[in-house]
Amino acid sequence: MSPTSQFQTRYGSLSNSELELIALKQSAILPPEALRALRKELDRRGLSKTIRRGIEAQVRQWSKDDLATFIEQYRHRPCPRCGVQGKTLNGVVAAVARSFLVTSTVRTEFLVGCSRCIKTELERLSNQSLLFGWWGIPWGPVYTIRALAINSKAKAAAAGAEPTPELCNYIASNLGEIAADTRSIHRSTHRIRLR
Repeated sequence: MSPTSQFQTRYGSLSNSELELIALKQSAILPPEALRALRKELDRRGLSKTIRRGIEAQVRQWSKDDLATFIEQYRHRPCPRCGVQGKTLNGVVAAVARSFLVTSTVRTEFLVGCSRCIKTELERLSNQSLLFGWWGIPWGPVYTIRALAINSKAKAAAAGAEPTPELCNYIASNLGEIAADTRSIHRSTHRIRLR
């Protein structure tokens, strides 16, 4: 059995959502035979042509200028939080601290939105940290201060005219999904937990 037919058999056994996930997330690392089989299976099933744009975005060699143009195009999409068109998007890493007696945690997440929505979310997370972060001994106060510092820095970065490095990294890491412009995926990725 040839490698291409092995891939075709494998892809034929996957659900549409599993196939789309591979197409939008893993096309850049697939060998050429697997990529051909993937495209063939997508065509056979009649799945959205926008998925093909996601594949092509991943396998394309991007110049620095091309990527900068793509980032600017992304920044002019509607805000994934409030839906308003015309506000420039940005992305930041935010944090929230929570504690209970001897257990303390700080959780970070990536936020994409207009500056107003990012500011609102940063204030909400900072308030949660102030209310629930400092209760743990000994790390609660330390984690609370860390979360507040991260959020303060993020608030300043979100208000800037330039895209943040975090937004640029997010876009470069998710070219397939963004190029495919699958709105359900785009809307669900505005809040990503980082570990």
